[in-house]
Amino acid sequence: MWESLNVGGALPFVGTILNGAKAVTHAGMAGIDYLSGQGEDSKDHLSMAAMDAVKAIPFGVGTAATLGELAYDTHAGRPTEEHLWDPSAPAVQQTAQQDVREWMFGRRTDGGHAQGLW
Repeated sequence: MWESLNVGGALPFVGTILNGAKAVTHAGMAGIDYLSGQGEDSKDHLSMAAMDAVKAIPFGVGTAATLGELAYDTHAGRPTEEHLWDPSAPAVQQTAQQDVREWMFGRRTDGGHAQGLW
């Protein structure tokens, strides 16, 4: 069926195109948040844009990044033992997006949670 539609060569790049579009969308949302005074939400969207940009790299890189995020997030929300030694550490395992956000910008200063944004 794919051969009759002549899309077989483009089919592997659908994920690349979608992730690239998500990266541009999140970057735009970061700009809107920043201009409206929502600096912390802006940083969350920038971290999402960075993750989506990596997932948009073709030839297996994006697939590996997507599968890595999926594997990492399987433990999100579970209790961790890090908070016993480091009071500033979260009491539960964070998502990959939350860790990338903290790596890029540090923890949120407004008490909000990076999870739950679109």
